[in-house]
Amino acid sequence: MSCIHPNQYGFIPGSCTTLALISLIHRWTETVDARDGIVRALLTDYRKAFDLIDHNVLCQKLQQIEYASSLQDVTHCIVNWSTYNQFELSPTKCKEIVINFQRNEPVFPPIKINEINVERIEKAMILGLLITQDMKWNAHVDKITTKAAKRLYLMKQLKRLGLSDNDLKCFYIASIRSILKYACQVFHYGLPEYLSDQIYSGIRRELCASYAQTCRIQKPLKN
Repeated sequence: MSCIHPNQYGFIPGSCTTLALISLIHRWTETVDARDGIVRALLTDYRKAFDLIDHNVLCQKLQQIEYASSLQDVTHCIVNWSTYNQFELSPTKCKEIVINFQRNEPVFPPIKINEINVERIEKAMILGLLITQDMKWNAHVDKITTKAAKRLYLMKQLKRLGLSDNDLKCFYIASIRSILKYACQVFHYGLPEYLSDQIYSGIRRELCASYAQTCRIQKPLKN
């Protein structure tokens, strides 16, 4: 394990995507809170990543990558590493996101992969969390509450078909609460009251209308 980079979270015992997200948001927040701090991130996408893994390459000693001075240099390192290890980046699916709270927004040259400009976006889905460049959680809360509402409709249909209360509760925990609570350790501390209410109040109201026992369940982010 000593040869594995400390920022590696996948396939590590005791690790998970939530820990990766906590580390990511923590580093981004520290950076933008510092004087003149700006976050500029490149989000890469590989074409058929698992299908193109060369087992011979996996058996070789891990190649060390030197730190670069700019994001374009980092991109070149990623491209070179990908080529060496027989992976194929999808330049049109790779994205860039910039987090900047300064009044005067700096002008960055576009990132290029194989002479193709990487698209700059305002929000990105990273490990199941919708992260926006203003570091607010409105878009993510809208996404999970909309998805949960669709599952609630399905739960109502199951109730009409005569599903038992215990089975309905299992459905709620597995299919609805899991959506609302996923990686909540990352964002719940930064939620204003109205967003917390958006998650909790609407779901609880619908549950009370269709399943009385669920009304005793506490707020999803508090439970």
